[in-house]
Amino acid sequence: MKILITGASGFLGRHLVRELLVDNHEIIVIGRSKLNLQSIFYDLACVFETDYSLESLQNLTKDVDIIIHLASKLLSRDSHNLMISDFFTNIQILENILIAAESNKVKKVIQTSSISTYNSSVDHITENMSLAPSNIYGLSKLFNDIYADYVSEKSNLKVINLRLARLFGYGEREGLVFSNYIKLAKEKKTLEIHGDGSSTIEYVYVLDVVDAIKKSIIYNNSGTFNIGTGKLLSIKNIAEAVNKVFDNIGNIRFVESNRNSIQGTLMSSEKAEKILDWKPTWDLETALKDILKYS
Repeated sequence: MKILITGASGFLGRHLVRELLVDNHEIIVIGRSKLNLQSIFYDLACVFETDYSLESLQNLTKDVDIIIHLASKLLSRDSHNLMISDFFTNIQILENILIAAESNKVKKVIQTSSISTYNSSVDHITENMSLAPSNIYGLSKLFNDIYADYVSEKSNLKVINLRLARLFGYGEREGLVFSNYIKLAKEKKTLEIHGDGSSTIEYVYVLDVVDAIKKSIIYNNSGTFNIGTGKLLSIKNIAEAVNKVFDNIGNIRFVESNRNSIQGTLMSSEKAEKILDWKPTWDLETALKDILKYS
């Protein structure tokens, strides 16, 4: 198949391109900097620069079978918790992609959404729950999911929304829990845990997400699916597992903290398992051993 990918230079995108090339798909990657994409993918994929305007996307999506839309502005510390305009670019780009895809008779668009579309105070989440996003970024992603559903109902274009738990894996950006702990463990330094380490979050390994996207490519319909593990990991669990795999056992220090522990939201991925024939296969220790191979 001829597959166009936005956001391919990102953490998930790099893994996805590699795996799709193994399956002998023809890959087109697009982004705002052609030089940056060429430095990452060399001649492994066709590379094009775009400003994500409708005109540009209409030209780039001709004769494309599948679009995988990963590009997105993320939540940052500077994001105003009430200002949706900070994320208008996410909404505009999706609109342009869907309109270009429909006009060029693209078979399907797969877009990545987020666990942030859900209410963070709910313990167990399914796709048919009423939604109350946990932050302004989640609100923008929810709008995109609803808009994508609308387009798929009003046209012949099939659209799949994949609501992802927090990702981890080799190549993720610095400053996150896994990347920070792995860096310290590799250097045989002490991993610090603020509080008792009982705060939890749902993580999913990046290669499990790649597999969910691959299953979505062959699924012949539209839909919204949670992609997670159905398990919560505590900060203490993560630190101990990292130290075990990276041979830094016991090198943990607990730091007093006035913050209360936070219990993460758990997504049910039963719908994806039933309809997409997908389920996570990487447990924490096995995933860390995979990361170790590249570290």
